[in-house]
Amino acid sequence: MRKHNAFTMIELIIIIVVIGILATYTVPRMHRNNRLEAMQYILNMVRYTQNLALHDNKQNDTNTSWQKAYWRFSVNRCSGSSDIYLYIGSDANYNGSIDTNEVVLDPSNGKPMFGNGYKNCSPTNNYGNAYSTNSFIKSKFGITNFKFAGCGFGTTQYLGFDNFGRVYRKFGSSTRPDYSSYSSSKDCTIEFEFGNSNESNFTIHVVPETGYAYVAEKPNL
Repeated sequence: MRKHNAFTMIELIIIIVVIGILATYTVPRMHRNNRLEAMQYILNMVRYTQNLALHDNKQNDTNTSWQKAYWRFSVNRCSGSSDIYLYIGSDANYNGSIDTNEVVLDPSNGKPMFGNGYKNCSPTNNYGNAYSTNSFIKSKFGITNFKFAGCGFGTTQYLGFDNFGRVYRKFGSSTRPDYSSYSSSKDCTIEFEFGNSNESNFTIHVVPETGYAYVAEKPNL
């Protein structure tokens, strides 16, 4: 019997997304465009989150809190410094927080992205350099503020996807298996602001039904 070694479509998509993330670190630039780099990097991380949701379904339907395990992309402020960090994770043990072993590894260095259980943080005092400093988007790009609309709520700022790639919100507090947190009415938007007046804000849009992520001003990203 002939063996086929071809990649599946979802494997190819994940490979392309990871290559895009790695390119943020490895492609030399004669004239650095900090805003464009930030836009590309964060957009790739959102897309990577959706691909993980499609490829690595964490939910356990026998657990009444199964929606908590949806893969999420989150942005948070450090309580121990002024920095802002992002992470991708899944609350696979349903304990209400993303632990060290529940976040993805940074493709560029193999270190865990910073989880929401570690808000007392800074890129210079990074728990013995155990976590990726690429999580810190203020230090990396100069981003000083962010705003979720249509997905994050209150002080909990995250964007989640189910195993079909659809957008979910408020699922982190789910205690029963329903679809009340499914977002179907309007795009999730995440706006990022810079402290440098020379850099203008940008907004990432995520379509609820398909999970497609884009920046309107840069359709080719």
